[in-house]
Amino acid sequence: RFFLRQVLQEVANQLEGRHFGRPLECDAVVRTALRIPADFQQVRESEPKPVLYVEESKIDLVGQHSADVIFTGLLKEFFSHSREHPNGWGLAVLLILGIASGLFVFHRYYQLAVMHGSAMGATLPEGSLVLVRKPEAGKTYVSGDIILYEKRVSAPVEITILSEKGQSRDFCGYVVYRDVGTTRQYCVIADENVSWQSSESTATVFESDAQGVVRVETENLQDGEYWLKEVKASYGQKMLTDPIPFVVNNPVRTQMKRVLAAPGDRVVISQYAETRLNGFEIDTSYTSGRTEDAESEGRRVIVARDRYFVQGDQLSLSVDSREADYGEVADGEILGRAEFALWPLRCFGGLTGRTMTVGEGGLEETE
Repeated sequence: RFFLRQVLQEVANQLEGRHFGRPLECDAVVRTALRIPADFQQVRESEPKPVLYVEESKIDLVGQHSADVIFTGLLKEFFSHSREHPNGWGLAVLLILGIASGLFVFHRYYQLAVMHGSAMGATLPEGSLVLVRKPEAGKTYVSGDIILYEKRVSAPVEITILSEKGQSRDFCGYVVYRDVGTTRQYCVIADENVSWQSSESTATVFESDAQGVVRVETENLQDGEYWLKEVKASYGQKMLTDPIPFVVNNPVRTQMKRVLAAPGDRVVISQYAETRLNGFEIDTSYTSGRTEDAESEGRRVIVARDRYFVQGDQLSLSVDSREADYGEVADGEILGRAEFALWPLRCFGGLTGRTMTVGEGGLEETE
């Protein structure tokens, strides 16, 4: 339809008043498409309105809508032709419906992702094209799945506070506040949840260490500007009256890692041995590098509800949940599960169904 409209619009433009009195200028292809006689001449401007003959059917050209009128006539001929050849018309309709349905299903349930970086090692090298199934309501992921997610990479803010004489203010207390319009709100942290109160007396107090460094975790703080206010001075020091500003700016990065542990699973990370999942060593046949090279701290983790412990297949280079500051991936951050690798060809194939642990009798099934 688009092609025919372009052809008809070109003819209609030549049929405007400024072209009246001249032969119709169109090549043999256009004449053949519209079945215009080679000796066709346009009428002069004095005539009531131009007339074009197509397949013995008289079609009036009205003002600037002449192309639409011509196209209507051609549609009539097309439907007349389709009645004479019903099989061809039916196959065309089925083909169009099939393509439309396929595009709808793909857009509704899938998306394409390109892998950047080397965190997934040989499993998904840099530049890999992956088919990702979008998350569904109530969908959970199991150990071994590769997920695409958006992770807000947070880092603690560490501020060294000095007195007017350049001395470190060790073991002093500070509260964090922000200004919202004309309202001042103070930060309250309870059970790793952040709330904002108008009363300074209920605010959480952050204490500086022996070097005068105040450490503020920013995982649950929105990006923006905040202030530290001193509320307790150590012995022999004057209280600071000026607030200390700092900025939180944690970038959001789209990443792809493998789920090592699902909600409720137990993970043991050691600098001297392979990571263990629910008491079993993880299968390292698909990984490269070593966990000890990543300088991860040894610790035990019980994965919380609606969170996932993720790990890259390149153990030496991947920055993932093995680091305490990175943490687990929340269910709301997940964009989908990688199901199929399309490129490069050596990685072509499915990405689901991998087992993650090794038991005494071989691989322990996780799906």
